[in-house]
Amino acid sequence: MEEVVIFPVAERIIKSLAPQAVRKYASMLSIQDEISRLQDTISTIQDILLDAEKEQASNGQIRDWLERLEHVVYDADEFVDYLSTEALQLQLMMIESDNNMVKLKLKRQVCTLFSCLNQLVFRFKMARELNRIRDKLVEIFRDGRSFRFKERHEETRVSCNFSPENESYLYDYVIGRESDKNAILKRILDPEIEKDLRVVAIVGLGGVGKTTLAKCVFNDEMVQRRFELRMWVNVTDFDLRSVLGEIVQSASGNRSEHMEIDQLVKEVQKEINGKRYLLVLDDVWNIKNDERWRMLENVLSLGAQGSGIIITTRYNAVAKITSTMEPYMLGMLDEHDSWSLFKRVAFREGQEPNKPHIVETGKNISNKCGGNPLAIRNIGCFLYFLNPKEWPTYLTMEFSKIPASGADFFAVLKLSFDYLPSHLKLCFAFCCLFPKECEIDVQTLINFWMAQGFIYSSNPSKHMKDVGYEYFHELLSRSFFQDVQKDKHGMFTKCKMHSLIHDLAIQVAGRRYKMLPQYEDNIDTEVHHLSFNFHLDSHWKIPASLVHAKSIRTILLSNQLQWETEGRSSRSICGHVVLGCKRLRALDLHNSGINIVPHSIGKLKHLRYLDLSHNMNIKTLPSSITKLYHLQTLKLKFCQKLQELPRHIKKLINLINLEIDGCDNLTHMPCGLGKLTDLRTLSQFVLSKKTDLDWRRTGGLDELQNLNSLRGELKIKNLRHGADYEVANLKEKQLQSLILIWNNDDLEAVDNQEMNVDSSLNGLEPHISLKELSLSAYGGVEFPKWFSSLTNLVRVSLWRCKKCRYIPPLDQFSSLAALTLDELTNLEYISKNEKNQLSSTEILPSLKELRLTDLPNLKGWWRQVENEGVDGASSSTKATILLSTAERSQPLFRCLSKLTIENCPKLDSMPLYPNLDEVLKLNNSSLEPLRQTMRMSVAGQQIPTTTAADEASTSTISNSVPSTRTSSPLSKLRNLCIVGMTELDFSTGDVIMWKAFESLHSLTFDHLPQLKTIPEGLQQLDNLHELYIRRCDNFEAIPKWIIDLKSLKKLAIQLLPNLTSLPEELYNLTSLRKLEIEDCPKIAQKTNPGQDLIIKFLSTSEPPRIMY
Repeated sequence: MEEVVIFPVAERIIKSLAPQAVRKYASMLSIQDEISRLQDTISTIQDILLDAEKEQASNGQIRDWLERLEHVVYDADEFVDYLSTEALQLQLMMIESDNNMVKLKLKRQVCTLFSCLNQLVFRFKMARELNRIRDKLVEIFRDGRSFRFKERHEETRVSCNFSPENESYLYDYVIGRESDKNAILKRILDPEIEKDLRVVAIVGLGGVGKTTLAKCVFNDEMVQRRFELRMWVNVTDFDLRSVLGEIVQSASGNRSEHMEIDQLVKEVQKEINGKRYLLVLDDVWNIKNDERWRMLENVLSLGAQGSGIIITTRYNAVAKITSTMEPYMLGMLDEHDSWSLFKRVAFREGQEPNKPHIVETGKNISNKCGGNPLAIRNIGCFLYFLNPKEWPTYLTMEFSKIPASGADFFAVLKLSFDYLPSHLKLCFAFCCLFPKECEIDVQTLINFWMAQGFIYSSNPSKHMKDVGYEYFHELLSRSFFQDVQKDKHGMFTKCKMHSLIHDLAIQVAGRRYKMLPQYEDNIDTEVHHLSFNFHLDSHWKIPASLVHAKSIRTILLSNQLQWETEGRSSRSICGHVVLGCKRLRALDLHNSGINIVPHSIGKLKHLRYLDLSHNMNIKTLPSSITKLYHLQTLKLKFCQKLQELPRHIKKLINLINLEIDGCDNLTHMPCGLGKLTDLRTLSQFVLSKKTDLDWRRTGGLDELQNLNSLRGELKIKNLRHGADYEVANLKEKQLQSLILIWNNDDLEAVDNQEMNVDSSLNGLEPHISLKELSLSAYGGVEFPKWFSSLTNLVRVSLWRCKKCRYIPPLDQFSSLAALTLDELTNLEYISKNEKNQLSSTEILPSLKELRLTDLPNLKGWWRQVENEGVDGASSSTKATILLSTAERSQPLFRCLSKLTIENCPKLDSMPLYPNLDEVLKLNNSSLEPLRQTMRMSVAGQQIPTTTAADEASTSTISNSVPSTRTSSPLSKLRNLCIVGMTELDFSTGDVIMWKAFESLHSLTFDHLPQLKTIPEGLQQLDNLHELYIRRCDNFEAIPKWIIDLKSLKKLAIQLLPNLTSLPEELYNLTSLRKLEIEDCPKIAQKTNPGQDLIIKFLSTSEPPRIMY
């Protein structure tokens, strides 16, 4: 049932009437008495609203009364917002400039506005409207006296006491489903089931855990080894075209919005041809006829024998159409498992109850959930915030309304919503505008909440965005969101809603919210928030009824294509919206193909949120956009042709977010930007490359001086060497990421002039809390002292700093997880220290990713020193002593996971990396650091292994097979790529100890002129799945022993001009699923025996994919 929530709106009205600007404006119009009376009336009504909203579910008359009140309260909200807009306009007119002539002109305008006649007429209209609204409110209030509401003057707000260590609800832990998992595994892995394509349907009620079970199977180690390709598609409504498109994206990562169905069929078949795959079709609601399913099944039949499809659905009818075996009916959890799950979410870790009465009450509540995991999780997360002493009252008062069987899971979920504070109820209901299974951007959601006035803080020192993030965290902690993702700084970025939770949001949102499907032209006049559930890129797709929906406050394009839409619509979409929706507070027109933003956009005086991003053809914005005085968020990301921001942007005094990532044609920032002191997000600041531009239009870095509320990432482009940028005052801004890019043209000028190039960086000292720092094209020789004070850095990148000879000491960066050094052409040593000065055998203990690229003069991590006591020894003995001593004491990276070394031919010494597990790429660089790492066990150096805590801290969950814990160096490495080693000759023996690579999954040899055949040591790689050989001009033959590579699934040979034959044994390599042969001219000759082998491959019933 729809929930009427007015309390936060009334609170917002009272708050909006408080600012001095509004009071002053009311005084000028002599309507301060009317405003005070309205404020008092709303305050009186607000005192009883919390009780009225609580009772509406059980009393239809109260609900009707609230609906009457809601209409008038929203009228008051609109009027007060209009009053606030006029007050802001007057305030700006009075303070716009210090220029006397402008002041005189503005004063004349003000005088004209408030001339006696105009003032009397305007005052009369305003006073009349105020009195009308108040009289109506008083009338409705009197009608409600018979309900005898209790007064409650304030509401409990977000506590946010849910600390990170208690976030167990974030992880996909599973209780009580082990037998179910084994049953599904048997059906898709059992070799005795003779079916080319196995289709297993998991059937169960909503919230029972069908998707969770499918995920457990999907990520199982045996499944990962068994299936070459795994794909996951969220279906809901079964549309063949969209399902095929999602399969293509899951398999290849490529978007498919513009493909016709025939092309999609070909793409799917190309991806699955000859592969044993597993496809999960999650949450299938309906398949209208068998024919559509059979068409999809035929497309998917090209996979290898043993391929499988898992379907999750609530409906037996879907299972009967799709499943090739008996559907698996997933039941509820038993009492024991229900209680285990309840304890997990309702109590802090290690604080499980031991008092009998609490245990009994908890079990009674758990049993009321009927074994439904979603209901248990939802109620348990809610009770986490209550004292267990209050649980019996909750059980008696609330669960008594639910049938004893506990079968009404939706009613259980509704209970957790009922206990939300009213401001969170509005935030939750708003989420119904997003499609089911939609991935929701957290910051975008918070910005929408702000635009609608849902976010309020009684603490003026706390920013609205921080409060909004707390709101999100609170809803997440109560299990209203799931499948969350975090960014590199640990902040929540994405989330989803369970389909049942989404159903709940739709139910409580009611008539004020509407998600519009394509071709429907039915928008009720009472709708406030509208979402288009289809791609909107032309005015003819806009329903005619939108013109009459005068109360619309939100327009959200929730289902836009990911690819940019070129300008089909010119200004028409925006114009149609402006024509009828004057009360808009949030307008989303991203990727809608707009070429021109109409001047009429300035008429949307209530607008707080405007998204024009991904409209690539917008070149300028109309000056009228600066009349949107309430605007909080302006998104212009990837408006690639946008040349400048509005000249008078300083008028947008409430602007909080200015997102201009990807606006690569911006030439400068406007003068006056620095007056927007509430700015929280400014993704980039572009300095002008030209010095002759009008200084009145072009803003310098002094615009940043007072923008101390900035957070997140800031990119500054076109910095100049020799300039003093201390005026930017970056030290006072608590940024997480700072990217500094110097002008490339200026870098060339540095070589020809004498200037203090270091001064430009000296003045850009950031706050010590900075997490990421990137410098590009900096021309200084050294780095300022403040660099070493940034001890919280997690990522550091230095690009094209060509004069740099040393980088700052890295020892103090204990949290550094990623380091990139690129094109530092003068860098000889990364550390100024000599090797024997190091205080520890471990270096950069948190480093997970290291990129060393285009460093032609880099010799080592540190300077080497001669060892004493070996001068009298022979040269061979001396070399042995030095080698043994060096390798025994060599520092190492304990956590390094990814290492790329490209074009570093002189690098022969660096810390060892025995625990490297993801990627090692060596391109035109020495093999010596690799050899030193592999010789660790020979040299007797102890190899520390990462702990379980270390592995748990790597927030992303890998889909690959976990490697066995071992002390052998590089035994965990999964991907190795060796490129451009022109002198590397494998024919002289095993220059690499291949046996060490126990977990190697993929191996690439590229541009190795000395490589004539595959090294014999590869026979020891039991887990090798993919082998790539490319651009090896002297490669002649693939050895017969390739049949010993029992796990090899893909062999790609490309651009091998001297490869003359393929071994017959290759045909007997039964694991091979894909064979790629490209630009191998001698193999392509018709007389070549290799042609017979290829024909033989192609004639098999399951041929590997051959690109020839």
